[in-house]
Amino acid sequence: MMIATVRKRMPLLTLFSAAILSPSLYAADGNINVTGRVVENACVVAAESKNIMVDFGVQAGNSSLGGRGYWETIRLLDCPSGAKQVKIRFEGTAISGNEYIFAPDNQGQPGAAQNVGFTIYNRYPIDTDIKVNGESQPYELENSGSGSVNELDFGVMLRWLNGGGGSQSIPLGEATSTIQFSILYN
Repeated sequence: MMIATVRKRMPLLTLFSAAILSPSLYAADGNINVTGRVVENACVVAAESKNIMVDFGVQAGNSSLGGRGYWETIRLLDCPSGAKQVKIRFEGTAISGNEYIFAPDNQGQPGAAQNVGFTIYNRYPIDTDIKVNGESQPYELENSGSGSVNELDFGVMLRWLNGGGGSQSIPLGEATSTIQFSILYN
């Protein structure tokens, strides 16, 4: 009788043992997509180019800010042999309704200048504005290899959002912005 009972329950015991000893099964709730690019090596951004400070000084509130700009340079060192071109990507927050003007970080805060923003522009061809979170024109690398130095010039301009003149003055205050840059390799 005992053998008959064991034989009847054997399939049930086998199924139960298999369920306990098998690994847990999980359903996927999402995916992680990973992408990247491996390059031989990248140019080194010179120390003096890692944190560029542009100081527009004190501007009169009734002046035309449309033409107030400065040239800046990003120096790249030791670009890999054979590297031909790079672009610069400038990242920040755009003024609402204008994808070419960077918003001040302190916009809307007490003591902040109002109706102003900043533009970044290519030196060549002929001072073309770069979109916020956009890329510059390609820069041809003049030198590559160990000891190479390349200078990438670009412009930064303080802009009055109500045009370039007129009788409306700018609400006075300070305007600051942090614009990050990345070097893109072609």
